[in-house]
Amino acid sequence: MKKKTRNRILTIIQILLLIFIAYNLYQIGSYYYSRYKAQQNYNETSKIFEEVVNKDKDKKLSPEELKALRDENSKKLIENLKKKNSDIEAYINIKDTHIDYPIVYKDNSYYLRRDINKQYSIPGTIFIEETNKPDFSDRNTTIYGHNMSNASSSLAPMFKELEQYADSEFVKTGKARTIEIFTPKGVLEYEIISAYYIDAYYDYRSFDMSDEDWVKYSNNLIKKSEVDYGYEGEIGPDDKLLTLSTCDNVEDIGRFVVHAVLKK
Repeated sequence: MKKKTRNRILTIIQILLLIFIAYNLYQIGSYYYSRYKAQQNYNETSKIFEEVVNKDKDKKLSPEELKALRDENSKKLIENLKKKNSDIEAYINIKDTHIDYPIVYKDNSYYLRRDINKQYSIPGTIFIEETNKPDFSDRNTTIYGHNMSNASSSLAPMFKELEQYADSEFVKTGKARTIEIFTPKGVLEYEIISAYYIDAYYDYRSFDMSDEDWVKYSNNLIKKSEVDYGYEGEIGPDDKLLTLSTCDNVEDIGRFVVHAVLKK
């Protein structure tokens, strides 16, 4: 091969290599920028949450007065958030975690890669299963969120931290065991009772069934838990569940699920 031809081939290879590197750097940069922009949006909604819900937390009130105040603040919170996006139906907050997000309701695909401003976003938005009612009145209400486990927890981790509920050492600490859902009608508190890995085809989202079937179904979900949460008694026909679902980031159809029962 002539020297001039060989040099030309090496130059082409170098150019292709530079293009490949530049493309990958662009992809990485776009990914982190999307995460950053998403977190900026959630910082705004978190600020609204703190200003509306927690502004009276130091007041000396009776349990009944505190509940009434929190329910009223919950209503104000959703009213304020709906000014940003009318699809927002609730707000999820789990203390001692980064799970602190507005919840939207539409079809199951719309917010997979859209933020609360309806712009393209890799982390997407936390959303309610489309077959559920958005008021959490079904026996089992499912909420979906991405598992953004491949980057810093400070950049829109979404439901990344759910997987810690399969860690027995974490569960023993007793932290983050209550899920708070803020709705236009008040605050709903759920106690976590089960967490496990499963595939997307497993029936962990059902809610429309007879009382007898519901009792069998819901208590079977508890038995599947990776860790014993020590829930006393059984789920009855009048109990309602909250199901949080995210990807396990191992298989395309792999899921990690957390179930919690509405506190009475």
